Amino acid sequence: MFRIKNLFALLVWLSLPCWGQDSVLFGLDARLSQIQRISPLSGVVEDPFTSPVLCRTEGACGLAYSGYSPFFVDATDPEHRIYEFGPGGGAVWHSLPAPGSRVDGLAYDQGELLALSFDENRIYRIDPFDGTVLGHVALDVDIIGGLAAGGGMYYASRIRPPVVFAIDA
Repeated sequence: MFRIKNLFALLVWLSLPCWGQDSVLFGLDARLSQIQRISPLSGVVEDPFTSPVLCRTEGACGLAYSGYSPFFVDATDPEHRIYEFGPGGGAVWHSLPAPGSRVDGLAYDQGELLALSFDENRIYRIDPFDGTVLGHVALDVDIIGGLAAGGGMYYASRIRPPVVFAIDA
């Protein structure tokens, strides 16, 4: 576990868009309820598309990229779904049941979709094709706001007080 003392630094870190393969960058503009494909070289927004549900500006939304297609979740979605878009974005290609009623963070790691459920303080491992829960990590701390994975670690955040937790996968 490491702590970020500067709240601004944490908010910048948490608001960083998710990177994908082949220099693909996705970001979320909650004000417009829009998912944006962004050129990592120029910063220019390319091919924005509307999210399937209204993403509130409080930021209870998550994005992940499989290397082929983006995934989106909104913790306020009454359907409790995780949406997958086709490779070009825009059209919902597939949807999965969210493993909890308050999933607000997504990550993709080694062929598995990860979902952070902040009402249960759990990180779920999900089969991205059929939504089967493959396992979970239960945490004894409050987590809300963001999820990342890589190098055998999960990184989950809490917004108050601002902390990023590093968890062995």
